Amino acid sequence: MKSFLSITMRGKALLRSLFFVCITFIFIGCSDYLSDTFRQNIVMALPQMPAVVSSSQVIRSYEELESQLTPEELELLKEIPVTQSLPAEENEEEEGAERAVTLGQLLEDIDFEKYSLLLGVGYYGNHKDTILTHSLLQTGANVYEYVVFIPGMSAEPDSFNYGMIVQKLPPAAKVNFRTVIRNEFK
Repeated sequence: MKSFLSITMRGKALLRSLFFVCITFIFIGCSDYLSDTFRQNIVMALPQMPAVVSSSQVIRSYEELESQLTPEELELLKEIPVTQSLPAEENEEEEGAERAVTLGQLLEDIDFEKYSLLLGVGYYGNHKDTILTHSLLQTGANVYEYVVFIPGMSAEPDSFNYGMIVQKLPPAAKVNFRTVIRNEFK
């Protein structure tokens, strides 16, 4: 009788372990799927830039871009190098090829028939070397949340702009912009 009870208890422990392993595999598999689903709209995250716009906004056309940036501000952005470019058209350069361009040139090259530009305003550490982490989540029908994670703490808080180029958003889409400061010193 004792051996039957111990086998049953071992069996239960084995079943519990197997259950947790299966749940773990399901979560790992689903998390990759969900991450890809949330990232599928992001075409390119832009580097941190000096404050040239004063409010967060979705820009859907060249006219909107020109109304937000003066020629002087666009020239200022032409001094910020980027190593990534927009996906090439079928008749243009090889897909995936990277060429060095400036942020100003990149903004001028946006095809607003395919893409939307999200520009946000942050009020924390304006450091050139800060690497921002961008996330775009769809939180409802035509509602998105653009979250930028800022690492560390800053001795000199200041305003700055951040942005990303995404697949064309519907005209009625609403985007909520949010910055999150991630303190890396725990």
